[in-house]
Amino acid sequence: MEFQVDKYERLLKLNNGVLYVMGRPGEGKTAMFEYIAQKNDWNYYYFSVAQRDSSEIKGIPRVVDMDIIDRYGEKAKTPVLKYAHPYWLMKAISNKQPTLVCFEELNRAVPETQNACFQLL
Repeated sequence: MEFQVDKYERLLKLNNGVLYVMGRPGEGKTAMFEYIAQKNDWNYYYFSVAQRDSSEIKGIPRVVDMDIIDRYGEKAKTPVLKYAHPYWLMKAISNKQPTLVCFEELNRAVPETQNACFQLL
């Protein structure tokens, strides 16, 4: 198992932290990534995405006013759609420490939740 851990740890570092791993249930994929996060002192977030809504992954959309310069060169406000990011994501990006996010059962999630996961990559 130690060989596998070293292999996946190197792949994570080479691929800017993005890695897609498939395997049968009970092979230790989740435990391995949890171990890699602990070993490297990384933040670790685990999501069984088959049981999650897309808003728990990417946040809730909201309309906010944004200052713009219109075509006449004058200041104006226009409504834009922004996401109120979930707490876990705000915590992960505000911390300077690397973060490992494990999306488990991605193949069982509804397409909207799958897309939310892929958008984070």
